[in-house]
Amino acid sequence: MQMRQPGPRIEAHVANETGDFATLRQLDLLGRSAGRQTWRVDLTLARAGDLRCVLRSDGPGFRPGVVGCERERQALEVVAALGMTVPPPRWPALGLCATDAHAFFQPWREGISDGDRIVRASSLIDVRKGLMATLAGQLAVLHRVTPVSHPSLAELPDWQPPDAPAEHAAAMLRRRIEHLREPRPELAWAWAWLSDNLPTGSPVSLVHGDFHVGNLLVSNAGLEAIVGWSRTGWGCPALDLAAISLRRWRFDELGLPVGGLGRREPFYAAYDKAGGTTPDRAHIHWWEVALSVRHALDAVEPAEAALAAGVADLDRLLAARRAVEWSFEALRLAARGPAPAWN
Repeated sequence: MQMRQPGPRIEAHVANETGDFATLRQLDLLGRSAGRQTWRVDLTLARAGDLRCVLRSDGPGFRPGVVGCERERQALEVVAALGMTVPPPRWPALGLCATDAHAFFQPWREGISDGDRIVRASSLIDVRKGLMATLAGQLAVLHRVTPVSHPSLAELPDWQPPDAPAEHAAAMLRRRIEHLREPRPELAWAWAWLSDNLPTGSPVSLVHGDFHVGNLLVSNAGLEAIVGWSRTGWGCPALDLAAISLRRWRFDELGLPVGGLGRREPFYAAYDKAGGTTPDRAHIHWWEVALSVRHALDAVEPAEAALAAGVADLDRLLAARRAVEWSFEALRLAARGPAPAWN
């Protein structure tokens, strides 16, 4: 994938989509991760005036489980139409930031995206009181998207829903562990536990795939947007219910297992009231172990790739330290099980 300077192409593409002459005032790269780039775009349209938006584009690199921008856009179109709090995608493009790279724009939303601030800021005390129920309602809407309700989404090439989401996820994790350059016996042990405790009879729906407080935009008015959809796809609803309770995403509020915001039972009750069906606790617990293994692999794989290529990438090497924390958490969860206190 050959990267490009997207500025002139942005102006031409937006002008073509809007029928309005577009001038690019500023372009800032907000983030880059494996397979994705996110830009802030400030434009002036001749008739409509100033406009700020987000540009999401495929980028170099690859991370297992990360979907392409085109699939992300198609999922966002569906959930935005159902009323989820997501900026609706628009102006799909090909080749703006890189050859053969899909991209799309979204309206800009103001808000705090720092999970630690969302959980701790005194200015958000009143917002936090209702945020957990709001998130439960958002997940209930998302999980109503099924292969039956949206067959056109389920029939997209290379995006068919798995018959058994947990078994599919375990198989992907096994392949990733087997391809590590250095043995990780702790991850192999955790995978063996996952294999021995596979949930059965899991429903299949659209999932966010990385649903936690750090992937929210929150203001004094409440939830502004759910972001970070690069892992969306077909899976088990228990995955999203598990992701928000991982200890890493509680931002040191360990006694409040749902994202540092509150307790599990009120969250699950709000999810059920909004139309969801809370899975068995053992299913949610299984996904917490699986996600911990996934995050450990996400931390160590880029560092191994950098070392293998002889690239002095300090960011990737330092990020590998997180693999120890995630591996420990996977082992801790597996050894403990969904205990009554269930923190």
